[in-house]
Amino acid sequence: MREDEPEPRVGGEAAQDTVSAGELQWNTEQQAVEFGVEIGEYRGVVRVQRRVFKRLCRSGQRCVGAYYLQRTRFESIVKRKLRRRQLTEDGNVEISGRDLR
Repeated sequence: MREDEPEPRVGGEAAQDTVSAGELQWNTEQQAVEFGVEIGEYRGVVRVQRRVFKRLCRSGQRCVGAYYLQRTRFESIVKRKLRRRQLTEDGNVEISGRDLR
């Protein structure tokens, strides 16, 4: 997270907030489904690598569809990672296959 951005509020009432997901897109360079997210004062990007969807998709568009089928599950993972402050170096959230287990 950059110094000029507010620190994410991940405890208490922010953890109760609904995940407000932005437009979902396929990031070819990252080979990931990607979307903006807002929870309380936190704003960032969530990336779900293609390998997380292993059997479900061969192309980016199929991964996007697979995300929608599991949307609630991904949103709860994002909330948990924010509560635990498990952010990438750039202050975003990355979901791995381990998170889905």
